[in-house]
Amino acid sequence: MKRIEAMDERYAFTLIELLVVLSILAIATAIIFPMVAAIRQRGSGITCQQNLQAIHQAIKLYWLDYQGYPPFDLCPAGSPCTSCCTGTPDPSDGGLLRLFSYRTAGRRVRTGYLRSPRYLHCPYDRTPQSLDYSSYQVPDGQSADPGDAYTYLRTRTANPNDAEFRRQLSTRCASNTCADQIPYYPADDTVITWCKYHRRTLRRGDAPADIVLFLDGHVRIMEAPTPTNGIIGWRRKPP
Repeated sequence: MKRIEAMDERYAFTLIELLVVLSILAIATAIIFPMVAAIRQRGSGITCQQNLQAIHQAIKLYWLDYQGYPPFDLCPAGSPCTSCCTGTPDPSDGGLLRLFSYRTAGRRVRTGYLRSPRYLHCPYDRTPQSLDYSSYQVPDGQSADPGDAYTYLRTRTANPNDAEFRRQLSTRCASNTCADQIPYYPADDTVITWCKYHRRTLRRGDAPADIVLFLDGHVRIMEAPTPTNGIIGWRRKPP
């Protein structure tokens, strides 16, 4: 009996020892949790960049088939040029969504340009993943420029005198209707789309940043448009 009592006294923790252990656990938690969060953020950013690179490859294949880019514009076919970049988009062909599938006659058809719809969804976007939604084709209210109304648009400006007129996927207004497109090859530094969902965690200097996809396949982290900095999303150029 004495031997058992001695063992109990030898292996029991005192209150001070328990407090020390709890303090160590609290400190370790305070150190580890931010590290884990940072690792997850970096992982989400890498996944998003990989998504954009997959979209670029899919768009190249789409262009080989149609000699154009997935339709998603702010003007219905036939509307006057003065309204090309105002109003609501015409999603009849789905834009980037068409790289995976589209609806026709009440059924969904796979196009095969993307192997999975997950490439159309940023892991940082809390909107539920859907075949009718893409994180890379969404409104961006941070810029007042009509060409930034959606992160993906084929036509950004209807003004042929705009210095950036050739930095869009499709141009219009050869005559007086938006249905008339000017055939041409856009510049390699044309912005295809960007991801706006990393602005709270991703920085360029001290400013919030986007992940931007260019027509030549480059993916860059660039300063995001804000109501005060004058940056326009589709006019950004790689350094």
